[in-house]
Amino acid sequence: MKKERKYEWKGALKALLVIAVICAGIGFAMAAWDDTKSTGDTLTAAEWNAMVADQKNRTAAGAYSYLVGVNTANDNVPGDTGYWVKNSSGMVVFTESDPNHAENAIQYAIDNLPQTEKGGGGTIFLNGMFNISNTIKANIHRLTLVGAGIESTTLKLADNANCNILEQDSDDYNYWLLIEHICFDANDAENTAGSCIKLNKTRDVLIFDCFLRNAAEYGLYVVRPYNLNLIGTVIEHCNEAGLFTGPVVEGTYDGRDVKVIGGKIIWNEGRGAHICSNHVSIAHVYFMNNGYEGLWVDGSEGLVISDCEFVHNSYGHTGTYSQIKIKDAHHIKICQNFIDGDNVSKYGVEVLDTATEVLISDNSILNHVTAPIYDGATSTKIHDNTGYVTENSGTAIIANGNTSVVVNHGLAKAPEHGIRLTGTHSEVANCWVTNVTDTQFTINAPPAVTADRYVFWKAEV
Repeated sequence: MKKERKYEWKGALKALLVIAVICAGIGFAMAAWDDTKSTGDTLTAAEWNAMVADQKNRTAAGAYSYLVGVNTANDNVPGDTGYWVKNSSGMVVFTESDPNHAENAIQYAIDNLPQTEKGGGGTIFLNGMFNISNTIKANIHRLTLVGAGIESTTLKLADNANCNILEQDSDDYNYWLLIEHICFDANDAENTAGSCIKLNKTRDVLIFDCFLRNAAEYGLYVVRPYNLNLIGTVIEHCNEAGLFTGPVVEGTYDGRDVKVIGGKIIWNEGRGAHICSNHVSIAHVYFMNNGYEGLWVDGSEGLVISDCEFVHNSYGHTGTYSQIKIKDAHHIKICQNFIDGDNVSKYGVEVLDTATEVLISDNSILNHVTAPIYDGATSTKIHDNTGYVTENSGTAIIANGNTSVVVNHGLAKAPEHGIRLTGTHSEVANCWVTNVTDTQFTINAPPAVTADRYVFWKAEV
């Protein structure tokens, strides 16, 4: 009985060993082609052609990430120019030999990510200099584009391309777009049209630590934004405006929930930023040397501008444009900003008569050609700004034998909200004010006082 069990055990062991050898052989055969040959070994021309032919018969759809790189002599991909795409297994699934058509490789990766109504999406990793001749279409939900850093990953518009570098322009909304650590260079020296990024009806966008520059049109142009987050990003040297958010039809506002936090918007030929959206927060942003306004708000409700720096905007147009301009906007708060016109900007803050419920407080406003603030509206509240005094008080003396005294009030403009007087003697108990100007007013107390009489005053713009 024991011998029979012993022989049965030995037979089973032999069978398992045979199965293991067969499986190992199959596994080795698969790995030898897919994993080793396609990523590690130097291939002969025949091996390369065979591999490419085999891969063209496979589908890359369904992978959740791709790496797009620049073809070099040291990447085990034949040829020294163009671009390649590898899937998450390290297998080359696409090549583009033309050094000016990186968009074909990037578009291939985007198009082969899972694309379903409620799921899908994925990540494209980019490393190197990519020359773009046609717009990259990013019409997919949950797309992530990740570079190796703005000094290491650049998407640059090729000469005479005259197109946008990246677009989302589908008829329906796209959701969840993340772009980070990438430089977009629209090469305006060799192009007469084109923006770095243009988005239409894209919801839930985060652009982080990017560099958008040299666009013949806009750095970032967003139509109908919903939950747009621009964080730690630099936009410079764009001819129309660095940033635009708003409607299809200019003059109306559309979209909401826009946050611009950190970064710089500088050296743009037109406006630094042109905002036509609701519920906007702009904080810790440096606006400098933009040709028109640093920030133009042309239709918005519920906008907060705080802790920003505005310096030398209206560059090249001395006395023409303001640092911040508010038009057709409602419930606007401008607080705790440093606004230095450098004797170039017309106004620090310009509020037109179509704006309502604007609060301007706790800002430092200095060195403007015309005035620190222009208020053409009727419901603006201005107080506690350095460089623009809105409240002042003091003591005036009507000298013995006189009936009046002229007071230099020291306010930014005429005290439209009134002057309160308090006399210290019955001879000046019923004094009143005349001749109110932007610099002074007169306190009257006839008949002539019989001794020096003191009048306390408080004035408010």
